[in-house]
Amino acid sequence: MSNLIATLLVVVSLILVPAGFMQVHVVQQIKQELRTIQANAVMKVAAEGTITPANAKKMIENFIQEEIQTKDYRLKAVDVTVAVERVGGLSEGELTYKDEFKVTLGYPKPPLSSFFSTAKDFSFVMYGTMEPFPYDVQS
Repeated sequence: MSNLIATLLVVVSLILVPAGFMQVHVVQQIKQELRTIQANAVMKVAAEGTITPANAKKMIENFIQEEIQTKDYRLKAVDVTVAVERVGGLSEGELTYKDEFKVTLGYPKPPLSSFFSTAKDFSFVMYGTMEPFPYDVQS
């Protein structure tokens, strides 16, 4: 009987250890893809010019969908959550010259990772500043 239990434990460990390594790889890949997309999206918003946070959110969602379709990413565009908000700046409602904004991306964790973690989603925050245009710069 002890040989049977030992054999089952060995088989289980032979299955769980590679599955754990695979899960770590998948999690790291998802994080890297989200960070890459987020950095590109923040640069796109910063270079856009005067835009409201609501329009920036739509632009980022479209950008993410295009990026995922054109590149071989593991992410699904429908699962990515986007939030854009103004942090500070000169204008009141719109993002204009030198205004600061915050882009938050979220994505659900794989099942095994979310089982061992309290947070069920990845959440990444990145700050950006609207770029000045040549006509904005005063000499």
